[in-house]
Amino acid sequence: MANYTVRIEAPNGLNVYGGSIELIAYVYRNGVDVTEQFTSECFVWTRHSQNTSDDEAWNALHTNGSRRLTVTGADVDVSTTFECCFSYDYSIVIDLAPSLTVTAGTVVNLEVAAVGTTSYRWQYSNNGSSWNDFSNNTSTYSFVATKDMDGRMYRCYLSNGYITLSSKIMTLHVEEQEQG
Repeated sequence: MANYTVRIEAPNGLNVYGGSIELIAYVYRNGVDVTEQFTSECFVWTRHSQNTSDDEAWNALHTNGSRRLTVTGADVDVSTTFECCFSYDYSIVIDLAPSLTVTAGTVVNLEVAAVGTTSYRWQYSNNGSSWNDFSNNTSTYSFVATKDMDGRMYRCYLSNGYITLSSKIMTLHVEEQEQG
């Protein structure tokens, strides 16, 4: 299991009087700096002091997200704490219905997407318990449907190198081509 830590650094010290300081957030996974893998929206700063109304106003102005925070004397009350909340949403978006019915000879395009995905592993199964890997490593998988593929199930595993998730299973139904 991965252990994530957020560390805040102030490279120029913490004395804000007469100028400003910069706070920078870093994310570590199992002791390794992985900060650059995340967008600025993952970092949200909040201010805590004895003046809750000023805190609320300051916090409302700082909701966009940023790894870096510049603090001036105007931002500080007698005793003020700045906190960086790190949040990362790894969500899968799948444009596949639970089943798809096509005519034999139809080109089928399966596609999945997830923010930050670095690898894809497509699989198919004829019985739902034994799965076979495809050789492609892309977000789309295309093939021509044949009658012997009727009832075949497809899924994709997506990974960002730290988290691996599976798409929902899609069942393919293939009908005979009409003779005409």
